[in-house]
Amino acid sequence: MNKTKYLKIMKLAKGQPALTKSLGMVLVENISVCYHQTGKINPVSLNLSGICNELAKVRLIKITDQLLKTYADLQDATENAAVGLALATIIDKTNYKIIERSMKSTGIDYWLGEKDDPGPLFQRKARLEVSGILKGSDSDITKRVNSKIKQAERSANSGLSVFISVSEFTQSKTVVNLYAAN
Repeated sequence: MNKTKYLKIMKLAKGQPALTKSLGMVLVENISVCYHQTGKINPVSLNLSGICNELAKVRLIKITDQLLKTYADLQDATENAAVGLALATIIDKTNYKIIERSMKSTGIDYWLGEKDDPGPLFQRKARLEVSGILKGSDSDITKRVNSKIKQAERSANSGLSVFISVSEFTQSKTVVNLYAAN
């Protein structure tokens, strides 16, 4: 019998070197709101593809009127929710941890380090670029991935590989692909 695999989004609320517990919880709240707004029932089935190909379950938190009012800007909520799913996937499915939020204009969102690296905090080993779509098609996802690849080229001179993550909430899909540095 196959054991159901869960993407443990609540790990975000435990923090990372570059993710406070409170911001992690904000990401969890945004994930829950976006799935609620698309009519999904808890736990949600999430189709993960790219670095792993599996159907995972995502346990959401309880939706309240306060949450819906707090995250009423669905464009912001979608971007934050996509960041949450990307970070949870990186933490859960790779040997990387989140070590630093990138500054604007670098072409990426986060710097990643290896989980077992005993070195100083800012040992950059890979990059992460994230995008979210509340309601879109497979074609929209592919276009967004291609757009994010071009965007990540701004920091390509770092010589580090880049993870590109795009989440779509109506179909409940997250694509996380790794592109090798040139």
